[in-house]
Amino acid sequence: MQRFGFIAVWILAFTFSSVVCGSEGAVEFYVPKQGTWQETLRLRRERLVEETGKGSTDEERRAIWRQVQEDFNTVDALVEMTMDKTERIWDADWRPGDLKELARRYAKAARATKQYKPVETSFDPVAEAEKLADEVSTGEQLQKVRETYYAAFRLMENLVLREADENIEKYRMGTLIVKASPGAKVKVEQTRHDFLFGTSLNDQMWATKADFDDLRVWGDDFEWLNEKWRYEFIEANRERYYQLIRDNFNIGVFQNAAKWFNVEPGEGNIYWTSAERTTKWALENGLAMRGHCVIWGCERFVPGWQKEMSDAELRRVIERRCKEVANWFAGRVDDWDLNNEMLHCRWYRDRLGDDIVVDMFKWFKEANPEASLALNDFNILNNRYQSRLDDYIAGARELMHKGAVLGGINCQAHSWGGVTNIGFLKEALDRLRRTDLGVKISEYIIDDQAGNKEYAAVMLDKHFRVCFGHPAVEAIIFWGICEGTHFSPSDALWRKDFSPTPPAVTYRKLVFDEWWTRWEGEADAKGECRVPVFYGKHCVSVNGEETAVEFARAEGTEKILEAR
Repeated sequence: MQRFGFIAVWILAFTFSSVVCGSEGAVEFYVPKQGTWQETLRLRRERLVEETGKGSTDEERRAIWRQVQEDFNTVDALVEMTMDKTERIWDADWRPGDLKELARRYAKAARATKQYKPVETSFDPVAEAEKLADEVSTGEQLQKVRETYYAAFRLMENLVLREADENIEKYRMGTLIVKASPGAKVKVEQTRHDFLFGTSLNDQMWATKADFDDLRVWGDDFEWLNEKWRYEFIEANRERYYQLIRDNFNIGVFQNAAKWFNVEPGEGNIYWTSAERTTKWALENGLAMRGHCVIWGCERFVPGWQKEMSDAELRRVIERRCKEVANWFAGRVDDWDLNNEMLHCRWYRDRLGDDIVVDMFKWFKEANPEASLALNDFNILNNRYQSRLDDYIAGARELMHKGAVLGGINCQAHSWGGVTNIGFLKEALDRLRRTDLGVKISEYIIDDQAGNKEYAAVMLDKHFRVCFGHPAVEAIIFWGICEGTHFSPSDALWRKDFSPTPPAVTYRKLVFDEWWTRWEGEADAKGECRVPVFYGKHCVSVNGEETAVEFARAEGTEKILEAR
């Protein structure tokens, strides 16, 4: 029995430490789930290094993260994982059993949180973490260092969120002074925000049966219609989709309808039908409309017919494109992402030189002087890529120095990379504000770690508070909202049956409850009511008589309504 028991234990040990191939081909070293996610992750990473005799690869580390997220898929654990990812605690390998190395990383992380605190406090966890790190030799001691870092991170977050809430009252609210007779009964009900809350509009939801049957080869976007269930979904749900937009947003943006590869799949074969339908519906239903995008230097999406052109021919068609878009939408869509993803997608710049971007601005403004032309890029507000923020600001300043008239600077915020430090988010927005350009969160996709929608709701709440509370931010625009039409269905806010996910519930609670004016009272002895309101449109009732009032942030902090 003793020998059999030894063999059984040996077999189990071999099973737990054996190499397996994951669903994506990554090498995974299995270690049973431990008491905490940190301990499980540490043991799996150490086992990987021990058994391979070499450092782990990025793919192997990602595979282990996925395992741990599946094992510990709770909001609290995922929030802690975000903290650790933010400061890259687990990015590099360490010698198996060397807990001191991990402790030093946690102490360094505690120090990093300090630079993002908006105010100083008496609590300084940095010295405590560094002192504890020098003494670490056990898992319990490592946990104390880790908890000190978490305390520092949470302190930073609480301070940033408190400041954001204070700024919401300061920058997003004014006082509506209603002058009526003494004792008059006054009600104020908001009907629309001044701040822009929006979504991209999937132009396929305006597609017709004729589009579906059309045998012409349009751009990549129309391949979406090749799957029969999608058109059936459109026919069955288009009105529900339209109502969802009307009920939740005051601005829309083209998702793919206006991109060059869709509009002109062959030279001179111009197709504005989808963009026209989307624009017409948005404007008729009270939504502002912004354009995305005029030029996109992502080689994959550069129309193939352009790639064999001479430089002179290419300049000619770029000028034509800029002026054509400007003229076609002038007075209807005047806010555009001009050169999309300037930092990351350089095909046109590599062909024609960086100054081609200045020419794009010049050509568009020649055709529509009233247009507002923005930059738009990703990984700008994510603390993992701080150098890209520097490059983005430098690029914007260089364009302005060369004469380009920038109307805004947009940040995509696709999922935030799962590591957003809202202290850095606040600092990044502060730095963008110093460009004197308005900022839009232009393509927001929720941070949905391990498919946990409750976690996604927690992160949406933090992101929205910081962005809505920042004076430079003019809009937060989702990049898709409904599972049946979303390019990444798992990131949708509303499910295919249009029921809301937890992030959608949180969004509604913030925008239409916490940040929405509902007030009822009586005029004082002087016949006045001073009502704190969120900027926007309001229905004001005085003794049952209603008046529509529009109070924009640009008008100042007070507005008077004479109702006597």
